[in-house]
Amino acid sequence: MCGRSAWRAYTREELLSRDKASLDVFWLKDSSMTDLDSLPEPDILLEEILENLGAAMENFAAVRQAS
Repeated sequence: MCGRSAWRAYTREELLSRDKASLDVFWLKDSSMTDLDSLPEPDILLEEILENLGAAMENFAAVRQAS
């Protein structure tokens, strides 16, 4: 790669100047979150996030130990 990054940052203006450029990310929506009134309580969401982060940290630690 000759020391060059495979990724390049573009400004918003550069992206919008391109033909058929769109910054619409509607497709990123989680279809299970269409009804915002049925979301779990914030403390439940926080607990789920912390569990997911903990599992991710364990996976990273396992990868580090394996190498």
